[in-house]
Amino acid sequence: MQKSSHHLIPARYLKEFTDPKSPYSKTPYIHYFNSEYSDLIKYEGKKAPSNTKLFTEKNYYSVNDDDEVARTYLEDELASVENKYNLLIPLMVNKSSFSISVEDKGFISLYIALMSTRSEEKGDSLKKFSSEKARLVTDMYTSTLDRFKVYIREDNEMNKLSDAELEKIRLKMRKFIPNLEATSEYVNTYRFSAADSITEIIYNMSWEFLVPPQNYFFITNDNPVCLNDDKYPKKSVGFKSTPYVNMYFPISKDLCLKASHKKPRFGSMYKKKMISASYVKKINRIIYRWSYKRIYSPSDDISKVIDLNGITIK
Repeated sequence: MQKSSHHLIPARYLKEFTDPKSPYSKTPYIHYFNSEYSDLIKYEGKKAPSNTKLFTEKNYYSVNDDDEVARTYLEDELASVENKYNLLIPLMVNKSSFSISVEDKGFISLYIALMSTRSEEKGDSLKKFSSEKARLVTDMYTSTLDRFKVYIREDNEMNKLSDAELEKIRLKMRKFIPNLEATSEYVNTYRFSAADSITEIIYNMSWEFLVPPQNYFFITNDNPVCLNDDKYPKKSVGFKSTPYVNMYFPISKDLCLKASHKKPRFGSMYKKKMISASYVKKINRIIYRWSYKRIYSPSDDISKVIDLNGITIK
């Protein structure tokens, strides 16, 4: 099976966060920071997003299938959505006000939904969850009958069965244990299954396009669809956890989409909204908090554009 490098974050997306001070003789580059440490952001270096090996993994979105078309289906679909979204970037980034058609809003919503489900964090979380479930199921059916009874103690129907009947079920299910491994086919198919419902939620939210004041900018990360509950900021949130959940999606260093559950606005015209420096710092802190392993920035100094309360930068 031919191996190909798949970007964990689209290179075209990262280009919107390149350093404007990059020398003309060089391809524009981004600065990237390690954010895996608790309350520590560590500068790692700078590279051009167009580098084909930058933040990639072999066959990351591939499905293990002998059929080449089926194996590359997910990567091809992602590329198709990316290409359509890329055409809309200049419209949003270069104009102070612009019109977004119903169709284009749908593509933007889908792109953001896929950026959420395609992230390395989502893939690793699903693998971890699946592995833990597999471990529990393996323990349940391969241990002793007494151990098996512990797992089913709250199942009223199973508790009505005799020991002989339970043992028969346990031994029968042991045959399926080798098939419990979380394959790439399972992980990739399952994690993208939520994209349609997330797309619909984003589409129906109220959108605002935020721009920073002079000398400020937005950062981004490897998990750039960031949620925050403005009323309960310390609460773990999903898109519809509470009516106060806002989504922040940095489009470029100079533009961030905010989507909320306010009453949706009517019309297709959008005008960018200048926000305060303190609000930029708050958003960038949310972006940092939602990062998985890395933060991407147009500058090697992010200390002035992020709320650093309790955070150290090296």
